[in-house]
Amino acid sequence: MGHVMRSLAIAQAWRRHRAPCAWALVDPAPAFEARLREEGIEAVRLDAERGSRDDARLLGELARARGAAWTVVDGYRFGRAYQDVLANAGVRAAWLDDRGLAGAKAAGLVVNPNLAIRPEWYADRGANTRVLLGPRYAPLRREFTTRPRSDRTHPARARRILISLGGADPDDVAPRVVRAAARTAGGPAEIRVIAGPANARAATLGTAVPPGVEVIASVTDMAEALAWADVAVTGAGGTVWEALHLGVPALLVVIAEDQRGNATELDRRGIARLLGDGGSLDESRAAEEIAGLLADRARREAMSVRGQALVDGRGAARIVTVMREAEIALRRAGFDDGELLFRWAGDPVVRAASFSGAAIAWPDHVRWLQGKLGDPGCALFVGTNGAGEPLGTVRFDREASVAVVSTTVDPAWRDRGYGAALIRAACRAYFASPSADTVEAYVKEDNEPSRRAFLAAGFDEAGCCERSGVPARRLVLGRGEADA
Repeated sequence: MGHVMRSLAIAQAWRRHRAPCAWALVDPAPAFEARLREEGIEAVRLDAERGSRDDARLLGELARARGAAWTVVDGYRFGRAYQDVLANAGVRAAWLDDRGLAGAKAAGLVVNPNLAIRPEWYADRGANTRVLLGPRYAPLRREFTTRPRSDRTHPARARRILISLGGADPDDVAPRVVRAAARTAGGPAEIRVIAGPANARAATLGTAVPPGVEVIASVTDMAEALAWADVAVTGAGGTVWEALHLGVPALLVVIAEDQRGNATELDRRGIARLLGDGGSLDESRAAEEIAGLLADRARREAMSVRGQALVDGRGAARIVTVMREAEIALRRAGFDDGELLFRWAGDPVVRAASFSGAAIAWPDHVRWLQGKLGDPGCALFVGTNGAGEPLGTVRFDREASVAVVSTTVDPAWRDRGYGAALIRAACRAYFASPSADTVEAYVKEDNEPSRRAFLAAGFDEAGCCERSGVPARRLVLGRGEADA
């Protein structure tokens, strides 16, 4: 289910920009089809064996018939042969990959959100393949990204323990972990265990755990479940990113082989603690580890801070930004763009967001444009979509050792994800030639849409300041951070 949930996070981010989305399924669970309907996502059934060449062929036909800008594929069964079928069908595919199984030769985009990644996995990438690596691109669902992270407190002794070991728990690890937690609670404690939707033993799990342990068979809001917990014991898959994002100290169990490297690296960095493999879990050692973390507030606080610093919740937005970026063509602005730039600059939304909100007269605009086009420290781009329609403009003004970026999106294309994509495309073009090594953006404190766009484009927040006497947020992007 972890793969399904992170794909759902990307679908939600795509739908947020009013873009249509369909989900191809083989043998879908009725509950998940209902979830897709709630999200406004069309469910399309494919009559094929999952991961087969027929599956890939039918998916390619569906993508072409719908004119899909992207096809997202996630799961261990979708290997290189599957990728080749889609590529030969002319489908632009984004692959979510955990252990280098898909390769990157024919893909348009490969996303691996893990820490433990071998350099050789994607060395043989295609010339036009983009590769996004690390927890910065961990896709989290809307229930996590919209939840405030600032209200977590850490009691002197932790009491609330949440246990979640994946959708299936094939090695039946949950009862052993629950027993370990129950015997180390050191007094009154609350223990909740989540039985995943694919867990064949879900109906009998309640009889396999000590009395007083709450078994939750169906979770409708995983963010709420994690937010309740002082400590979480989880599989080392997608749930760990969710726990870290919310600042929940996590103890990890390796449920699948692809989780091992990631869990080991998180343990090494002191972000989470590795209990061991699910198939051979030592209950006594697990009990000691759980007891130690429950009693150590300082350690839990440190793990919480490190986890939230690692996973900021913007992974899905960043992935969608890169997908949208592929639809954009950039060119240098010229004097013939004067009327277009004048119209954009005079838009009421643009004037309200500007640090100089005064109306602009045409003669002043002409003089300004002549000056910018002749200024070697200025780079002015216009972005268009696949149909050649203008999307907006991005300008870089060199100030000492940095460049300050500003952007405008055509009113017809706002709120569709093109703002962040236009910024990212322009930054990559700017850094591709001799230029400043750092780009800074300044947005008014109340300009949340612009702040989100720059963050989705890969910028990091760098504090508050004043710009032209107006309170502002400063955001920064380095040359190396725009290369992905």
